[in-house]
Amino acid sequence: MNTSSNVQALPSQTINFSVANPTPSANLSLAKSQGAGFRSQYSTWSLTESTGFMQFNLQLSTPVRVAWSMVVCAALVDGEANNPISINVNGFSFIPDYVDQDPNFHTINWTIPPSLLNAGDNAITVTLLDSASSQFFIQSVTVAATSLTRSNAWNNDGSFQNTDLLWYAKGVGAMMSRSLDDPTSWWFFAAIHGQYIVDNDDPGTPAPSGFPNWADIPPVPAVPTSPLPSNTLIAQYWDQCQHAGWFFPPWHRGYLYALENILSIIIQQQGGPANWALPYWNYLDTNTNELNMPPAFSQTQLPDSTPNPLFVTARYGIEGNGKIYIDPTVVNQSCQQDTVYTDAYGGGDTEGFAHFGSSTGDLEQNPHNMVHVEVGGQVSQTLWGLMSDPGLAGLDPIFYLHHSNIDRLWASWNQADNVNPTDSDWLEGPNDSDPRGNRRPFYMPNPNGSAWLYYPSMVNTISQLDYSYQDLNAQTSVTAPNLMQTRLRTLSKTSTLAAPTLMQNKDTPELFGASNQKISLGTAATQVSVKLDNTPKQTLLKSLASVSANQLPDDVYLALEGIKGEMDAAIYKVIVNNIDAGHFSLFGVRKATLQTGHHAGAGLTVKLNISAIADQLHLVGDLLDSLDIKIEPQGSLQSDGETCTIDRISVYRLANK
Repeated sequence: MNTSSNVQALPSQTINFSVANPTPSANLSLAKSQGAGFRSQYSTWSLTESTGFMQFNLQLSTPVRVAWSMVVCAALVDGEANNPISINVNGFSFIPDYVDQDPNFHTINWTIPPSLLNAGDNAITVTLLDSASSQFFIQSVTVAATSLTRSNAWNNDGSFQNTDLLWYAKGVGAMMSRSLDDPTSWWFFAAIHGQYIVDNDDPGTPAPSGFPNWADIPPVPAVPTSPLPSNTLIAQYWDQCQHAGWFFPPWHRGYLYALENILSIIIQQQGGPANWALPYWNYLDTNTNELNMPPAFSQTQLPDSTPNPLFVTARYGIEGNGKIYIDPTVVNQSCQQDTVYTDAYGGGDTEGFAHFGSSTGDLEQNPHNMVHVEVGGQVSQTLWGLMSDPGLAGLDPIFYLHHSNIDRLWASWNQADNVNPTDSDWLEGPNDSDPRGNRRPFYMPNPNGSAWLYYPSMVNTISQLDYSYQDLNAQTSVTAPNLMQTRLRTLSKTSTLAAPTLMQNKDTPELFGASNQKISLGTAATQVSVKLDNTPKQTLLKSLASVSANQLPDDVYLALEGIKGEMDAAIYKVIVNNIDAGHFSLFGVRKATLQTGHHAGAGLTVKLNISAIADQLHLVGDLLDSLDIKIEPQGSLQSDGETCTIDRISVYRLANK
């Protein structure tokens, strides 16, 4: 990760307190002190009086993640040390109570997240608490810009031997102990993504009577529904998640970052590591046990025999039997082969805030949506797992490790020289000056309770947020040809693997076939025939017959438009003329169907690239007057009737440039 800009903002520097008059560093100075001073007999400074303090001023050109290190030792009185200190950052109680009993000089470390810091002056105060009866010696203070590394949750077999998971559990437990109306609580954060407490996850709709109302979620966890935050806080924070549109990746990156900052502080307050970062679950590595959920999430107790906050009852799996694993025949990372963000990898332009839009990107469609349903699952038509529903998903601790992996894939996609949108409508996000559509901005709670307003331009890269990943390589070989390379080789019948440069295609796709009636899906397979219009079909055939490195073939898409229903916990497989076309999930369909919701009941739209299928049919002369489409459910699907309807199945042609 390139952190040069942050390092330049705060290079490593030390103030030496082994002298009476320490020299300030470029960015750090001792602004004032009281009940503290130089002890010549020990050649160091110490805090000597109860409530004695040393207040430092840290100057920053821009907020960065700061490593705060002190070389200290404890003073003993009758062989014991009693010198509790606190560290306060800009008025926030960062470390409220730290006790050191080592009489030898040693280094202690903390990491201060940028969410607690300002551009300009920052007051960091080290205070000897009034319960102290011995001194606390400080020999030096060092500050430096630092970064975090998010590591694989399956390190040390995914058990609590992995300290990242152990401390995650302890941090989650502490957040769960906070009340619903606390913006830094586990429950409040889950409601930021979506909730069923005050409404049906959309303003103007009554909360469900019974499950999935949060009051009726089977414990554990025992989910609170009161005390409610103020209406102002609910309107500012709750029901924000961006799905089925191009804000999906950046909104969730900011969501994880905000949670990680809060957990990092909690974990350090409990004596955990200064460099803790949110792990990721890489369920895409099919050669290992990582297809299974890390075992730490299935244990009912922590190693100290206390309840495990990572354990969730409503986590049923794709077969409904509680076994949580990811089916590699359904879940994949083919999205990483995309070379364009808008209308492909990241989703379509939603023209503003879209709690659930109708233009799902490939990253969101698979693996994101598939993993949600394969983990959550269902046990009946009226009871499904937390992960299967956006209004419940943030309550499950595995959610954040899933999204950490989704964020890792996006970072990996960028590392492969794929670029994010440069359109100001994406970079600036929905905001108060946006003349288009819904203007609701993105807000997250900071650890000190203040609001962080952010835009995609602020989370465009992970280096902007001072973190990286243990492994940024996608499991698919980097030498594997992308879809267009494969098509060129297949259609031209040569071994060329020349990689064409594809630009974002802003042309309007041409419709050349559509079903003529609403389609109902249930627990059995459904057959649909889509008639193709002859003129655009002939244009497509001409394109496929004249392929060269300079004459790219047209793309062909199958669009399932206006998917509506009440049950998110379903995955379907699509087969076109007996050839697998891919899978789609109903994750989010309940939200997208609400008539009074943000998307006014338009439902979901799923787009499948069937260009390779069109190529195969063309080569054997079977691209005829219609496509035979079969849609069949995957896993254990519990339903007494239809799970959803589809307004229309359409076929589109798009010329490549």
